[in-house]
Amino acid sequence: MKYTLCLSLLFLLLLSCVDEKDYNLSSVDVNPSVSLPLVHGSVSIKDFLSSKDSSYIKTDKDGLLSLVYYKDLFNQQIRNLFLIPDTNTASSITLSGATFPQVPKDLRVDSVTTTVDLNLTPAQLNEISFKSGQLVFSSSLNPASNLNYELIISLPDFISKTTNLPLVIQGRGPNTIQLSNYIVKLTKNKFSLKTVFVLKKSSGSVTISANTKANFLVSLTGMNFSYIKGFFGTQSVDIPSSSLDIGAYGNSLNKANLSIAQPSVNFVISNDYGVPVLLNFITVEVRKSNAAPLTLSINPVNPVSLLAPSTLGLSAITTLAVTNTNQVINYAPTQFFYQATATINKGLTTGNNFLADTSKLRVKLNVNIPLYGKVSGITFGDTTTINLSDVNQSQIEEASLKIKITNEIPLDGSVQFYLADSKYVFLDSLLSSTQTSFIKGSSVTAAGDLQTAVVSDQTLTIAKDKLSKIFTAKYIILKAVMSTSKDASGNSVDVKFKSQYKMTIDAGLSAKLNFNIKI
Repeated sequence: MKYTLCLSLLFLLLLSCVDEKDYNLSSVDVNPSVSLPLVHGSVSIKDFLSSKDSSYIKTDKDGLLSLVYYKDLFNQQIRNLFLIPDTNTASSITLSGATFPQVPKDLRVDSVTTTVDLNLTPAQLNEISFKSGQLVFSSSLNPASNLNYELIISLPDFISKTTNLPLVIQGRGPNTIQLSNYIVKLTKNKFSLKTVFVLKKSSGSVTISANTKANFLVSLTGMNFSYIKGFFGTQSVDIPSSSLDIGAYGNSLNKANLSIAQPSVNFVISNDYGVPVLLNFITVEVRKSNAAPLTLSINPVNPVSLLAPSTLGLSAITTLAVTNTNQVINYAPTQFFYQATATINKGLTTGNNFLADTSKLRVKLNVNIPLYGKVSGITFGDTTTINLSDVNQSQIEEASLKIKITNEIPLDGSVQFYLADSKYVFLDSLLSSTQTSFIKGSSVTAAGDLQTAVVSDQTLTIAKDKLSKIFTAKYIILKAVMSTSKDASGNSVDVKFKSQYKMTIDAGLSAKLNFNIKI
């Protein structure tokens, strides 16, 4: 063994300087001490957090760590409440019988005005800007004849976006007009069209039989809007339930008792709709396993009247504060859950509403958890390999665990070292229950900032019945349970956890050897 060889050489060197006449030695007892490293490393507060939350960990300019969550809970559209159905308007002009010796110029014989209803109840629209759609016009005579005629269809409520002129269709049809270039002005979903029967000029005699009907059909199909205006009526839409999973407390903090000093949770609601919206959270709560859900208290209270923009194209922001934030954060949730409904124009019979085809109701959840406060019961574990199979156990007279810790983190803790075999089967613990509380937290200022790092250097004697297990162990598992530092009176204080704070641990096995060298 390497220790025996080194010591033998040393003693042989010493013996070469001794006069054998004065001493007659056959052997010598040797009691050297050796140290074997077991654990070395450092941890920061990030090591206590779940790895899946790394994208949520934010560091401010002075190093304070925060867990920050931004989550779009839902983007709700209500345009499906205003689908414009296809509309067919069939009418006719009944012509009186007459004979004209000639028609020197086009002659307007008769006309009819028709009101078309888009049937959008309960909405009562007064303006639609079309994004798509077609107006199709066709006509026929009954009884059929060879009259030379045309119809003029005037739609004074349909205004061109490019020329600002009303829509006029002239001919017999069929004729198709694309509506994407038009805005229609309505009176409670209705518009009018005027149809004029025109007898075309002729140099010869023209006879119109009695009771001849000029039939025509105007169809509106495939209509979609870029915006609508009017009164939309009272309507509701269900917002599907959903949840947000968070791992803010990782595997270390999920069993801890927390008291965060300055947490914030709020909902930011962006409303593109120019209409009064009442948002009702049927359920809004936080959840975790093996615990009853905790309901969020919000201000303004539920149901919430949302602010609305004054002009098309703008948004209005409503912020809902969670008033029981500390209770929510200290609950240590792993999930937010919500279910809601949105109602427009609740209790109203008139109004000037508007929305665009891109309008949405967006709700975002903001969670900001600065790591500033009190905590107890944080757990942390680490594993390192050990191999003392080359050491002759019989030569070890006594052993102790030497531990040096430099701690900038404001956490006190108790630590135990567990021995395990190659299959991680537990063999024994190294320390007695009175030896484990050796991590001392750093001292902090009144503002919770680091004041003084604590350095501790301790030697902990290992009981002989535990010592023997070290030589068969393959792993040492470190497990720490920590709580925030206390003041001089023993009271927990609010402390800040910053990215630069470290706790460095060096642990080694110090053994006193006892063996005899033959000379």
